Amino acid sequence: MSEISGKCYQSLFWLLIICTVARTISNGEGDGMLYTLLWFVNVLATAVYGAVLLKMEHFSAHFRMAGLCKAASASVGIVSSAASYFLDGSLLVTLIILVVIVSAVVDIAGEYQEFAGHSEFARDRDVILSEKWLRLRQWYVGMLAGFAVGTVCSALLFLPGVIAMLACGIGLVVVSILKIVYVYRMAGLCQDRSREEGAYDHDF
Repeated sequence: MSEISGKCYQSLFWLLIICTVARTISNGEGDGMLYTLLWFVNVLATAVYGAVLLKMEHFSAHFRMAGLCKAASASVGIVSSAASYFLDGSLLVTLIILVVIVSAVVDIAGEYQEFAGHSEFARDRDVILSEKWLRLRQWYVGMLAGFAVGTVCSALLFLPGVIAMLACGIGLVVVSILKIVYVYRMAGLCQDRSREEGAYDHDF
């Protein structure tokens, strides 16, 4: 069991790095071949990330909902991108605002469930790390909500909205890095537990 969970956390670790780098470089906007490639990589990695979380549902029930939210987030990205090619002007602005709101709700729900799952899984292995997951969840969800609000406000009050987006965007990068670190530590915990179980089985 620990070996399986360790492999899952290793997969989450690398997928998180890919998603974070792709989102940070593209910054959610742009055009051209590079942006298209980064967008595709981010959507694909998000979908695979959700599949890994679904695979981990027997470790915690929270992972199932988190995985479904990741899949929904990837689907929203694909549908909105396809629809944007057929819309312009006010309709495109309306679509962007709706996508931001829907994506924010789905992402916040997914992250909330995922962090709860990590905390629950770590509880009997490392209580301190379990509590850190819950604290990081508050910051992560707060930054996601702030970024979404800033994006919507930028369409009405440009300067305050952009400032909020920049502040929360920087905050998201920081908490995303911390999330990567915590996932790496979770993989280490699983590997340590796997070695302990192997040594125990060898003794008997």
